[in-house]
Amino acid sequence: MEENHKKNGKGTLELLSLFNKSTGRIDTIDTEENELIVLKPGGKVVEFMGMVKGGKSKHIQLLCDNLKKDGELTDILGIPIEIEVFKPNSFVKILYEKDPHTRPLYNEAIIHLHGLVLNTLYLRPKGDVNINTREINLALMDRGPSDDLVWTNTLHDYKLLLSENVRDAQLSMARNLERFIDLVIGVNVPIHEAMKREGEREGSVMNLPFLQKLYRHYERLSKDAKELGQPSLLQNSYLDIDGTADTEANAAIIYKRVKGLYLPQEIEELRYSQQMIETQDI
Repeated sequence: MEENHKKNGKGTLELLSLFNKSTGRIDTIDTEENELIVLKPGGKVVEFMGMVKGGKSKHIQLLCDNLKKDGELTDILGIPIEIEVFKPNSFVKILYEKDPHTRPLYNEAIIHLHGLVLNTLYLRPKGDVNINTREINLALMDRGPSDDLVWTNTLHDYKLLLSENVRDAQLSMARNLERFIDLVIGVNVPIHEAMKREGEREGSVMNLPFLQKLYRHYERLSKDAKELGQPSLLQNSYLDIDGTADTEANAAIIYKRVKGLYLPQEIEELRYSQQMIETQDI
């Protein structure tokens, strides 16, 4: 479904409005508050990836809500958690055509934008520049380098939209960015469910042949996660979520896993020991 974008009196798109979208920022500059967003020391980056119409945006919002009202997490961090959602790929999706002849550039631009956000989150502003900064504890990526691996492989598989050489080069770019990610969460639904949520409409992406190629890669990640504990394609810890399961139950699983990134190891070990004692007492 196409998003509604802010337009001026002449009916043209207001480009500045793209920089502060509530569904996800395209970079680390807050043009409304005139602030540079950076990751606080000890901060985490979590990437949501998965099938089209899988429910990533919904779970990102639920995660934000659950973390912000967690009193224990506030005590651990010393302040209420500061979270920002980033969706840099939307900049390319909104402004540029998915022309098969330029699709390699299109895909590479998305990877570069993911890299720009991830690199600048970790950079420290220059001391001799008078600039406002906002430090955050958690950056949530609505698609990122892990998802780039899937889409790059799919674009090669589907009508060879990417040549083998281009595919390998772009896979290398995405893999280099994986080092910035602390946790990957895959939210997936079968093809028929994705089409149903889209209203059975087919387009440049939401068409059955392409979705079949795309889903094959996501299905492999889920299978590896279940059988091996970790997908062979990814370098980072992966949490597999069935997008057709109960939303609140999924949200609780995601919330617990992300909160665990901030819990001191001794607290985690204490809780595990307590659970083992309680299990033995049953």
